[in-house]
Amino acid sequence: MKYVAYYRASRETQRDGLGLDVQRNEILKFIENFGGEVIKEVKEIVSGADLNREGFNKAISTAKRHGATI
Repeated sequence: MKYVAYYRASRETQRDGLGLDVQRNEILKFIENFGGEVIKEVKEIVSGADLNREGFNKAISTAKRHGATI
């Protein structure tokens, strides 16, 4: 199974600690336990309420192009 990993934090202060690093570690644990391959990692700092999320749109297009799951 192919995956596109998408990490998002609302504020720059969430980049480390309880933000992007924790999300990445959880995804890597999932891959380790269930198998698969992360073909692309997409990270962005933007509010989830913002519907114009460039990184999320990039993750979707990459997943569609490669038949991957986000």
